[in-house]
Amino acid sequence: MKEDTSSIHTGFRLYAVSVVLALSVLMVGLDASIVATANPKITDDFNSLVDVGWYGSAFQLTVCATQLTWGKVYLLFPVKRVFMGSLILFEVGSLISAAAPTSNAFITGRAVSGVGSAGMTGGSLLIITQCVPLRSRPTFIAILGAMEALGYIMGPMLGGAITDKASWRWCFWINLPVGAVTAVVMEILLKPPQNESASAFSLTVREKLRRFDWFGALIVGPAILSLILGLQWGGSKYPWSDARIIVALVVGITLLIIFFVIQTLLSPEKATISVRVLKSRSVVFGALFSFSLSSALAIWTYYLPLWFQGVKGASALAAGVMLLPAILGLVTGVIIGSLLVTWTGYYTPLAIVCGILTTVAAGLLTTLEVDTPQPVWIGYLIFIGIASGMGFQQPQIAVQTVLEDQDVPAGISLIFFSQSIGSAIFISLGNSIFLNRLIAHLKDTAPAVSSETLLSHGATTLKTAVPAELLQAVLAAYNDAIDHVFYAALAMSGLAAFLAWGMEFKSIKEGKNAKKQSRRSFTLSYIQPLPLDELLLFEESGRGARATTR
Repeated sequence: MKEDTSSIHTGFRLYAVSVVLALSVLMVGLDASIVATANPKITDDFNSLVDVGWYGSAFQLTVCATQLTWGKVYLLFPVKRVFMGSLILFEVGSLISAAAPTSNAFITGRAVSGVGSAGMTGGSLLIITQCVPLRSRPTFIAILGAMEALGYIMGPMLGGAITDKASWRWCFWINLPVGAVTAVVMEILLKPPQNESASAFSLTVREKLRRFDWFGALIVGPAILSLILGLQWGGSKYPWSDARIIVALVVGITLLIIFFVIQTLLSPEKATISVRVLKSRSVVFGALFSFSLSSALAIWTYYLPLWFQGVKGASALAAGVMLLPAILGLVTGVIIGSLLVTWTGYYTPLAIVCGILTTVAAGLLTTLEVDTPQPVWIGYLIFIGIASGMGFQQPQIAVQTVLEDQDVPAGISLIFFSQSIGSAIFISLGNSIFLNRLIAHLKDTAPAVSSETLLSHGATTLKTAVPAELLQAVLAAYNDAIDHVFYAALAMSGLAAFLAWGMEFKSIKEGKNAKKQSRRSFTLSYIQPLPLDELLLFEESGRGARATTR
């Protein structure tokens, strides 16, 4: 099967489309974290501190709940039109959030924006798939991945600056002009391929609706909601042994298992994720790798600012600025990763190196202390940025290399779903670890300090919340609690390093013809020798597997 070149873009058209796609995923990344430092002012305006947890989770929950469904929608309808629809949803949600008169209206806007952003992330990569030749995609995919990650990391800093200098509502007003420019450029300059899923698009609306996986779309949302609520409330709002926590976790896990089992029973035309995708070793291990790495990144992005504010005494804005070394490291890592993949053609070695180096960096972060000097933690942040940036986009490249065109939307959606659910789960799990460890440590080292009093104050007001003679003990407890959260990131980084070996050693330089050779079952060896002068491939034959040299 030859690569379709009818929609390959060049020159100004290519760069203009790429720029607005980069801006769109930057908006998505910013929206995911920008409320972190704006929450205090938002709760003041709405007088609704009890809802603060939903300001961020409403966005993340709808992202997770709809990510896989968007992949099916992209398969049945033109990519350009679906992307524009998701962009409109995102902008409508931003408009509702910016103009919200009540807390409930604001939460609704965040939820709508989450639905739209889920479609935008997958759609942006699908558009790159159509516009850019396979051999050149790593660079463009790296740019999109870097922009989303930059937005996610810079969100707290930008949110604090906007909230302090103007109003928290401008955190969402700024999305509207960017979205308008994106829509105009895409409508004028983006041309779809001539044979874009012609078999699916020739169907009537009724036939498309019949092929849609309604059961899967309806079951994923409750599954994610139950799982996240169980992890977020466990150990903090209710004991882990509480029946409500147990039921929530069991229901969430059971529904997810049912969803994936049903996918294996449905026909490829009906399933949200076809069996062809689930049988691809690179896709499955790439999704697991993305889950693990994104879990670790989410913990660092959320709890490093907390360490800066609570332990180092930085303001919300200063804490965001302190993340700049990680941002610079991330950009450097993405550039290194894209150059190496473009040069060698292989993405799996970069994922392996990323996993190993990220594990080392994660271990270093667990050694942070109250008196850790500035040059040391700056070095740690640069290291963690470079290490994670090198491999973050490799699973997305793998999907586009090993899957046929009709399966790419489902594969990309599975990768993004893994990233989203990993982030959502481990932010919630990290919260439980932090609170439980902080309360336990205070009982041992500073029993005179009430944990309820401490938790009712923000991270930046610790010095005024406790007596001066107990401050060092409280700071040590705070530092210890965050270190224990970082142990979870260390574990997930190590798991990512292991899972990276499960991805096939396929070259993007082989083009689409290589896809026909990549249909291997899970009975084959998960770990293959690194391709230097020769690459050993294991091919299935009627009498078993035989080794051939390419």
